[in-house]
Parts: sequence; structure tokens; C-alpha cells
Amino acid sequence: MVIAPRKVDELTLVWLQHILDENMFDCELSAFDLDPDFNPSSLLCDVVRVLLGHKSSCDGPRSLIVKFPTSNANTPTSAAQASAVSA
Repeated sequence: MVIAPRKVDELTLVWLQHILDENMFDCELSAFDLDPDFNPSSLLCDVVRVLLGHKSSCDGPRSLIVKFPTSNANTPTSAAQASAVSA
């Protein structure tokens, strides 16, 4: 069983390969890196674009967008908290 990462620094090649395998991409990964030019603003989650390196030519994706629970401790964690903050 492969456990999903809960934050960016927990990303692994094993987990990314598992995601490709689950989605029936016949590709073997050799490396990955975070896209330094991808920096969306989000209060609800942390988002990264992962650039994928393949061992050989394949029809698989060259990148993936991965979302994580927010690392911002000031972000409301429920709808009730969010409505209280915006009131």
C-alpha cells in the first residue's frame, strides 16, 4: 500500500509512479522536480506542479498538479469557521 503525501516535502518517486500505474499509463519514471514557475495563490490548499522525468519515451503526462491540505495555520478548517471569519 502506498500512502499519499500530506505535504510537498513528502512527495516521492514511488508515490508518483503509483499514481501513473493506477491511471494505466505505461511509463516508468526516472525523476521528478517541482515547477519553480508554478505558484498559484490558494487559501484552501497548497498546490504544486510536478515535472516528471521518464526513463523512455511514452504517452504519459509530463507533469501533474498535486494538491495538499494547506500549510497556513491561519486558514479556516471548516465552513463554520470560514463564515465566522467572513462575517
